Amino acid sequence: MQQEQAAAPQRAALSVLGSGGAARPTGGWLAAPATWLLERIGLAKIGLAQLGVRVTLLREYWQVQRVSRRMLGRFRAIVRSKPRLDSTEAYRLLVQDHMHCDSRAADRILRGATQSFAVWPEDRDLQLRDVIHYVAVTEYLQHSAGSRGMRSDVQAVVNAMVPGNL
Repeated sequence: MQQEQAAAPQRAALSVLGSGGAARPTGGWLAAPATWLLERIGLAKIGLAQLGVRVTLLREYWQVQRVSRRMLGRFRAIVRSKPRLDSTEAYRLLVQDHMHCDSRAADRILRGATQSFAVWPEDRDLQLRDVIHYVAVTEYLQHSAGSRGMRSDVQAVVNAMVPGNL
């Protein structure tokens, strides 16, 4: 009996909208709409910390995807316009164009990408995926104040968008 009396205000706070049968809270100007929204998108049962992590992961994913798409398109345009360039020079032009920097700064970025990806765990030539991965992480960290790193699998996102033979 007491449980039914306690549930009555919750039922009274909901109104059914239209023919879709979606229930929306009418009481409380802040807590109830937020709760309703979280329930609608399936996040009501997770805590705010978990929600924050998921939002951060989405933001990182979108950033990496955006950078990958832009840099891949620009790289293809560079190769089309100057087909005789070697890969290192094409990467340098790509970094200069994307980051709006001079050749010295582009060389520093390429050196960082080489040290991060092409030296360990085995020596190999620098690839476009390595350059895009390095630039995406660098840009994200520069624009995300207070961020200690990225939680997303950046390599998986870049590998899904950028062919391995470039």
